[in-house]
Amino acid sequence: MVGDHVTLDVVEVVDNDGMWCVRCKYDGDYDKTGLPDPLIMTNYFRVNGDKIVTLFIVTTPSRSTSGLPQQVKVQEATAAGEARKTRRYR
Repeated sequence: MVGDHVTLDVVEVVDNDGMWCVRCKYDGDYDKTGLPDPLIMTNYFRVNGDKIVTLFIVTTPSRSTSGLPQQVKVQEATAAGEARKTRRYR
């Protein structure tokens, strides 16, 4: 979705002992081919100071997408905010 216009509509927010869980409906002007409608993803992140140090973005299965594999993007960062590694799982 790089370079595309993406909007997030926050559906739910939970603080789970410092691991923030923010469920959002993603919409906007981007190629939605093969994506569920609506596209709901949950963003899990930890903050250290004013920097996000861990970020997981997970597709949230709905009744219509429960048979699809989940995709997870992991971004870990140093305390200075520099990206350390990125992994994708299917």
